[in-house]
Amino acid sequence: MDKTNFPANSFEQFMADSIKGYDGRVLVYVDGEDIRTAIAAAELVKYSSSKLVLLGDRKIIEDNLSRAGLSSGSIEIIEPSSSDKFDSYLEILLNRFA
Repeated sequence: MDKTNFPANSFEQFMADSIKGYDGRVLVYVDGEDIRTAIAAAELVKYSSSKLVLLGDRKIIEDNLSRAGLSSGSIEIIEPSSSDKFDSYLEILLNRFA
């Protein structure tokens, strides 16, 4: 990764570290509504072939991605509460973090 301006803080460093060794895989971030996630995602798509999935309110995420200079077309957005897979997502999270 070109480290000229990225990562600029510990959150972006966390995001950058999260893709190491996962190139080409699907990366899901549950904090999709956080503007810092959008900023980091805008950089990550430049350096990784991984598919990024952000969870949260579509409008908030799209607005944040736009502010970060990234089209929402390059990232999948899932609204868990309105997804037909909500129960599956909940079960995965409960099993993973219980």
